[in-house]
Formats: sequence, structure tokens, C-alpha cells
Amino acid sequence: MLKIKTLLIILATLAAGEVLLGVAGYVTLSDASPVKPEGANVEAMNPVKNHPIAMGEWYNRIEQWRLARENGDTSATFAYYTSDFRNTNGETFHDLKEEVEAHLNRYDWRKITLDSIRLAAQDQDRVLTFREQYYCSGFYLNQMKTLWFTKRDSVWKIVAEADSNIVAPRYPDQFIPRFVFRWRNAWESTDFQRYINYYDSSFQTGAYSFESWVAHKKQLFEQAENIRVDVSDFQFTNLAPEVWKVAFVQRYISQSHEDWGQKVLKIQGQPDNFKITHETWVPLQAYAQ
Repeated sequence: MLKIKTLLIILATLAAGEVLLGVAGYVTLSDASPVKPEGANVEAMNPVKNHPIAMGEWYNRIEQWRLARENGDTSATFAYYTSDFRNTNGETFHDLKEEVEAHLNRYDWRKITLDSIRLAAQDQDRVLTFREQYYCSGFYLNQMKTLWFTKRDSVWKIVAEADSNIVAPRYPDQFIPRFVFRWRNAWESTDFQRYINYYDSSFQTGAYSFESWVAHKKQLFEQAENIRVDVSDFQFTNLAPEVWKVAFVQRYISQSHEDWGQKVLKIQGQPDNFKITHETWVPLQAYAQ
């Protein structure tokens, strides 16, 4: 397994203008052997200890690369790469362009976040490693990514790239039902705080605001016993970036009440942090016993 010994460089603005440097130790990148710029020895890479301004330039560079991809700006994105680019799968710059363009044609939005950024160097080359969360209407990725930079005509360009999944890729038909089942489990548990945490403070439905909904549901929770909630027949639609409409058949059973209906939730956020912003329920007489 390929490992790079480097330092975690945390850029922070303090009153005294100091820069914080924390030791990160070994960072696992990929089980495969990444393609590297000619002459680059990753194991020999040294941590970069630059002036705060220089470090800020690297953070700005990676942020602009992120924004170009998130905004679907192909010209700005491809300008960061060399024509002889390779990744660990053997894909070329031409392959990269085809893949990006196909993705943009299929998905009309994406949300990309980066953290845990590390910078190392050997001679004139630079290596950036970081965690990337990539989210679009078709999938969600949480991965470690490595970019090798080299200078071409005095401009830093990406000559190689590697990534390794932190968790397996997730898809809407996995993460949307998973959210609903967790919400259902909280409801069945009669743990009111756990249940209400699934709702966003902007929530509203009918005449209810978030505050009045909380009061209404709290009263119902205090009265209900032995709750059972069955959910099935999921249908979901992506309405906007990070916003989903989820419809399903719901059967509610308690000691004092039972009903069937179609529940529709509007949820927003990322798969690990969805919140419900709107909710409706319509009885389905066809399911009545």
C-alpha cells in the first residue's frame, strides 16, 4: 500500500499572524501504484514549509480547481491539467475530457467539498492530498484524492491523479430509502428528540410552522404507545441541487389508531445529513382493510 510521510499543513489566521503546523504522519492514498511525474519519488517527498502567502496561493489554487468542476466550467477545469496527464487507471487527458463532458451532460449539478488538505514536495514538484466529497443527483462519493503538480511554462499543472474510496460509492436508491428508514425507526422508538432532529428549522406543512409542528408532534408522542410504521413503494425525484421529493406508502399502527396513506417528504442536504423541509400525507382508501 502506497504511503506518503508528510505534514498536515493547517493555514489559520491568528492575531499574531502565525501559521499552525500539525503532524499528520502517514497518509494512505491508494492500493494501486499511482502514476507519478517523471523522476518524482513520492516516498522521498518532504513537507512544504512555506511563507503563509505561498501556502495561501496553494489553497486558493485548489479552491479554484474545485469551483471550476462544481460549476461545470470545462475550459477552466481542463486548463489545470497537462496534455500528458495520466491517472492510476491509465486514463489519459483525452479520456478525462470525455468523462467530464459525459458527466456534465447527464447531471446538471454537483456539490464538491474538500478538507484535510496536505502538501508535500520534491525538488520543484508538488503533491496535494485531501478528502473529497462529491455529490450529484446520480451518486455520492467520499474519497481520498491525490494530485501531482508540475510546472509547465511557469504554470502549475496537474500531471497525475489518484483516488481511493473511504466508503463505497452510494446512489439515490440506497441513501434515500436509508434516510426514510432511519426517520421511521426514530418515530417507532417514540424518542421525540431523535425524531424531531430529522426536521429542518425551515420546515412547514399546511398551517404548521416548525415550532407549531414540534408542539403538535410532541403531544402525539406523549399519547401514543407501541407505534409501528411500515413504509414501501418508494418513488423519488431530484428537484434541485441537494433537494429531493420522496413519496412512499405508509401504514401507521398504534394501540388507538391505524391508517394507510401516501407520505411525501421534501428533504435537503447531503446523504449523511438530510433534513425534512416539508411533509404531506394523503389517505389511500384502496389500502384500507
